[in-house]
Amino acid sequence: MGPVAQFLGNAGKAALGGVGADLHQQQDLASFFPALLDRVARTRRTELFLLAVAAICLGTAWAASLAGVSLALGAFLAGLLVSESDYAEHALSEVLPLQTLFTAAFFLSVGMLLDPAFLIQNLGGVALAAVAVLALKGVIAAVGARLIGYPLGVALAGGLALGQIGEFSFVLALAGAEVGLTPLALGEAGSQGLIAVTVVLMIATPLLIGLAPRLAALGRQVETASGAGGGGHGHGVDLEDHTIVIGYGPAGRRLARVLGDIGIPYAVSDLNPTSLREAGREGAATVFGDASREPILKSLGIESAKLLVVAINDRDATRRIVAVARHLNPTLQILARTRFIADVEDLTHAGADVVIPEEMETTVRLFSQVLGAYLVPKEEIDRQVSAVRRDDYGILRGSIQEAHLMVLQGLDEEGLHTRAVAVRPGAPAAGQTLADLALRQRHGITVMAVRRGRQTLANPAGDFRVEPGDRLVMVAEAAQFAESADLFRTPPEGA
Repeated sequence: MGPVAQFLGNAGKAALGGVGADLHQQQDLASFFPALLDRVARTRRTELFLLAVAAICLGTAWAASLAGVSLALGAFLAGLLVSESDYAEHALSEVLPLQTLFTAAFFLSVGMLLDPAFLIQNLGGVALAAVAVLALKGVIAAVGARLIGYPLGVALAGGLALGQIGEFSFVLALAGAEVGLTPLALGEAGSQGLIAVTVVLMIATPLLIGLAPRLAALGRQVETASGAGGGGHGHGVDLEDHTIVIGYGPAGRRLARVLGDIGIPYAVSDLNPTSLREAGREGAATVFGDASREPILKSLGIESAKLLVVAINDRDATRRIVAVARHLNPTLQILARTRFIADVEDLTHAGADVVIPEEMETTVRLFSQVLGAYLVPKEEIDRQVSAVRRDDYGILRGSIQEAHLMVLQGLDEEGLHTRAVAVRPGAPAAGQTLADLALRQRHGITVMAVRRGRQTLANPAGDFRVEPGDRLVMVAEAAQFAESADLFRTPPEGA
């Protein structure tokens, strides 16, 4: 064994708690990988970060194999090490596209190992074993979810969804086969039984997932009847009606401080770990990662958020973030910053409600200084500024932002629960009356006003027909807005 291999073997033994490795060495190894990811994250190069994650996983698996442990178990250890870092969400979002490939390979390999004749001959026993596995794993998963604070409904639904036999079971089965152990000590019959049960549960998974919402609703009813409250989840951001700030540069930093001073809940995301640590010291909830990735936005609580502010300088990234966020939460109000007026139309088409071009604000500042140098009264300067912003922004954005200004004025409890939702062409709500939508009866949402063009209709009647371009000013809890999201969600482009 060469010196490099010997070193990796010793590292694998230290990581796995092998003989001769003390606790101090294990702690050093466990802290090495997060420190390495932190160094890579500082470069702000996503491709380098992805390569680093892959290198850590493959390298740890190889080192574990040199220590006499299976590659699969070594990869599992690498996943634990990465998940303990501050960059777990970003690492997940980077490798998630590979999940489909590996999942397909797993399903294909299991199907090829199945002996159809064995399944037909032992159909009753396989079905009974599948029910037993589903019940045992489902109960264990549900109890575990409850112990870490998830509500009963979520725990029951999660237990049902996680009741199948996973990939790691095959890793253990393979390790057992190498030393002569088989399921229930039945030899080849036991191995075929494991494969058959796995296939049966795979086929049943879509049906089980379809039952999960009903089981979750039953759990909520039980908790409501018993007066027990469900806990929040332990990952990501646990906020409601909050503002998400993407980019913690000068603009994002000032906005976050204002939100904190006023008492508005907010979360921050950035690809600069130094900036995020500063935001954390200011008391902000933070998530490191590329906000154009769906897992990162979900970690930020996008589905229960009220506002999203994109304050980064990358135009293309801003458009991707706006488009993904609009699809995930159609009731979200999105504010985006851009450099040029020419970008406003593109960002508005992607789903932004408010687009603020720096080019326009620079123009306003310039002529304000010029008028001030000629001693023009401040009242006249303010009037001219208002006129320019009204005319120019009106051309750029129409009147869609005016309804949102109504919402931003209120910072009391009612203001936090009020949203102005744009009805876009293609949304299911377009063309229906308020009575048909039954927002109050089905979702507990109250429509306070409707903004159409330059007119505002307060307390619209049930026969009012919603048209594309309308803005509905509504009051409800975050969870109720999330339930009604499909009414305002437009189909993806090209669908």
